[in-house]
Amino acid sequence: MLRKRSGKVCLFMKITTKLMLWLSVISLTLTVSMGYLGFERHRQLMIERYSADLVTSTNLLARRFLESTGNVESDLKVLSHLSSLSLKEASTHDDISRTLDSISQGSLETVFRDFIEAHTEYLDISFVGLTDHGKEQVRVVRTEHGAETVSRSLLREKGHFPYVYKTAELPPDGIYYSSVNIKQENSSLIVANNPTVRVAIPIYRGGSGAIGVVVINVALNTLFQNLKRDIGQETNLYLAGPDGDILIHPDPQKTFGLDKGHRFVIGDEFPQVAKDDFQSQVINELDGWSRDGYVAAFTRIYLGEERLGNAYVMGMGLPYSRLLSITAQMQRMSLEVVLVFALLSLILSWWFSRLLAAPLNQVILAIGDSSNIARSRKMLPLKRRDEIGLLARTYDGMVTRINAQIQSLRDSEKNLNNILEAAPSMIVIVDSRGRELLFMNRQANDRLDFKHDSSDINPLLVSQDSSTGETLLEAIRVSKELNAREVCLCDKNGDVLWIMLSAIFVKYKGAEAILMSCTDITEKKENENRITQLAFYDPLTNLPNRRLLIDRLKQSIAAARRHNTYGAIIFMDLDRFKFLNDTAGHHLGDELLIMAAGRIRAALRDADTAARLGGDEFVVVLDCNSQTLHEAANQAFLVANKIRHALNEPYQLTDTIHHCTSSMGISLYPEDSLQASDYIQQADTAMYLAKDGGGNTINFFEPGMKKSASARLELEKALRLAVTEQQFTLFYQAQVDVRGVAFAAEALIRWNHPVRGLVSPMEFIPVAEETGLIVQIGEWVLRKACTQLSQWISDGLKFSHISVNVSSRQFWQPDFVDVVMRSLAESRLPAEKLMLELTEGIFIDDFEDAVDKMEQLKQLGVSISIDDFGTGYSSLSYLKQLPISQLKIDKSFVRDVPAKASDAVIVETIILMARNLELSVIAEGVETLVQQEFLQTKGCFAYQGFYFSKPLPALEFFSLWKERRPGKAQYSS
Repeated sequence: MLRKRSGKVCLFMKITTKLMLWLSVISLTLTVSMGYLGFERHRQLMIERYSADLVTSTNLLARRFLESTGNVESDLKVLSHLSSLSLKEASTHDDISRTLDSISQGSLETVFRDFIEAHTEYLDISFVGLTDHGKEQVRVVRTEHGAETVSRSLLREKGHFPYVYKTAELPPDGIYYSSVNIKQENSSLIVANNPTVRVAIPIYRGGSGAIGVVVINVALNTLFQNLKRDIGQETNLYLAGPDGDILIHPDPQKTFGLDKGHRFVIGDEFPQVAKDDFQSQVINELDGWSRDGYVAAFTRIYLGEERLGNAYVMGMGLPYSRLLSITAQMQRMSLEVVLVFALLSLILSWWFSRLLAAPLNQVILAIGDSSNIARSRKMLPLKRRDEIGLLARTYDGMVTRINAQIQSLRDSEKNLNNILEAAPSMIVIVDSRGRELLFMNRQANDRLDFKHDSSDINPLLVSQDSSTGETLLEAIRVSKELNAREVCLCDKNGDVLWIMLSAIFVKYKGAEAILMSCTDITEKKENENRITQLAFYDPLTNLPNRRLLIDRLKQSIAAARRHNTYGAIIFMDLDRFKFLNDTAGHHLGDELLIMAAGRIRAALRDADTAARLGGDEFVVVLDCNSQTLHEAANQAFLVANKIRHALNEPYQLTDTIHHCTSSMGISLYPEDSLQASDYIQQADTAMYLAKDGGGNTINFFEPGMKKSASARLELEKALRLAVTEQQFTLFYQAQVDVRGVAFAAEALIRWNHPVRGLVSPMEFIPVAEETGLIVQIGEWVLRKACTQLSQWISDGLKFSHISVNVSSRQFWQPDFVDVVMRSLAESRLPAEKLMLELTEGIFIDDFEDAVDKMEQLKQLGVSISIDDFGTGYSSLSYLKQLPISQLKIDKSFVRDVPAKASDAVIVETIILMARNLELSVIAEGVETLVQQEFLQTKGCFAYQGFYFSKPLPALEFFSLWKERRPGKAQYSS
């Protein structure tokens, strides 16, 4: 019996062993074969997938690069419309030069710094004017310490650089891309893998063409590295220029320009991308199991205009040797999987062989009859070594793993809570009704003002607009989610808090709940508001700029046409503001502009718009809603008069009180099909006519004004040309004594117009004063008169002096005394031979500074005469303090003496005043013998007028008076 049982066991063991061996061989063969084929196929699929991913990454990098260059273009367009670059109309080169000098450098530096600090790829930003050989006006550069402004002494002339003069030829908002530079501008230093490109935009103001260029220098490598962060650092980056020269390469020695004896081009390493018809290319050159070859993808990109000669090649690549290092790990993993499957094959073979001989049904029944795991363990023998014992142990191990998974889930939940607590966003979980707080992380607890004992536990319900919060909550309930909504809250401190809110329905502790993620975007909103402020508001006065003014005016005009109502535009300019700016300094001018803007705002309604166009020009749009033009005109005049009175009030500046008036022009709208800019131009025209009338007045636009304004503009253009071409000449009128003998002369300017002939000074001098050309004209008159008298003296004409009129603007130039000294030195005329004629208006603005400057002139030996005395602010209190030598009686008083008693009294008073102050006196405008005899009887012994001689050219004047005997002209008072 024992033998039989032993024989059966041996037979059983043999059958089991054979089955196990055969099944093991078959399983191992299939496992190894399928493992090898699967590994090889997986390797090929991985290479193909990596190639496709590389193409996608290359295209993505190129697209993001072009988007980044688009951002550069957007930044340039924002900069081109800055109010700091908003210039008045300029019609000539000289006008543009002076206007460029008035650009607010400080505001440009601030804006340029902000842009450089916001963009790591920006190396420098500069504004280049198109005058003075294209000299830089402002330049801010990136250094290791941050954004720094280049001092004015280091600014260079850039007019000969292509990116300056080519950009100047572009239309408004046109963008110019320079060629890629390997070395930095004005430097011979070549830095590997550091190409840069300059992007520029022209600045247009008025109708005179481009007046400047804004340039951003972009570091391409920095830009690429910023874009490559999400792609993978193990990938090589390639960039080649339009000629194929390598600009960026993994090997710095292959960057074009480092090896002076050889050009490294992209076609040497990747011949496929050297073809002219190449747009995008994927390169996959592998050699079986060798480690030679590479996988790469290339595409063309265009900077600026899309043309063949402007195509750059961008590529990303991975050497096959590095790719094989990735597959080597996969190979090891595959080998481990094969070994595992081989082991499982052996186990399965053994299990199947034992299965054929084991009483498996008994085990199945035992397991099937078990009501729980505990009973199952009792029924299954754990100590058996056969198949049933193995199954029992497997069952026991399954129970152990289930318990381990349950514990793992508990640990995962705990870790998830920790992650939510540490998340930078504010995480809040509420019930599906949005009324009960279930979870809130630390960030939410610190920032949001939740109340656990009330219903205010929902970010949507503590927003500034609770009705909007209820609406969003209902939308979450309906769609089960909410994506990226901006919501404005109040934090625990009561400050405004902007969040980006996303919400989704989740299962939380077995019940439906709403998970809300809140990201703080307050800084982003502040930046957006700051950009809006820069784009649409004047940085000095915070009033809307021209851009926002035009937009609101268009809306008001459209509304007026739609409702058949009328509105008005008030264009105002501060009288003599430039004088304050030139004499007291721009800081006081800025103070006055800020105070004036505040007074204008205070005089308006909320519906009205006040804007600053630039300089001292302000525009007000009155949304009158008037039914008739007459009613609109009345309202506009009332508001304009209210503003005028407000602006006329004294201004308490830093250390002085300043008085300032304003000139205003009013235009009514709508009229026919005029555009918004046309109405502004009409109001501007009316304002200029009000200023020509003496200022401090209000003028309505009339159709005839356009013709007058055009004539004045033509006169201004012709006058600028006259200054350039020196179309002026000097006439001279003698100053004689009681015997009619000339002892001096007054230089009088005449404009010898090539078409109109001689133009009266009464016509062009006011325009020269307003435009500032009087400074250049006055300097020319001073030099010419001094030179002429010096020549006459050499020719024997013994005059005591020559008189030259000096305008207020010329007198207040900082270098006026130096100009007088240079004129005397160049002409070799003694200082005592020069007399300057000043008007009384010069002393109004700053009496002490005027006296100081006159004292300097007196120390030189120059005499000073008060011209047109009696017509201005004549006062003994200031007259006795002035270092003057002569009073000149105005011709308006001389004209009617002795017939008009009031004029006779004034003339006699002036003569007595001069005698008491020990000043000489001369009368101008003497045209009759009666006038001369009256003046002589009153004590005036020097005369000037047509009775003796009209103004004559230099040659005629010399011929007329050269016969005067020496010593006969006795200048007496």
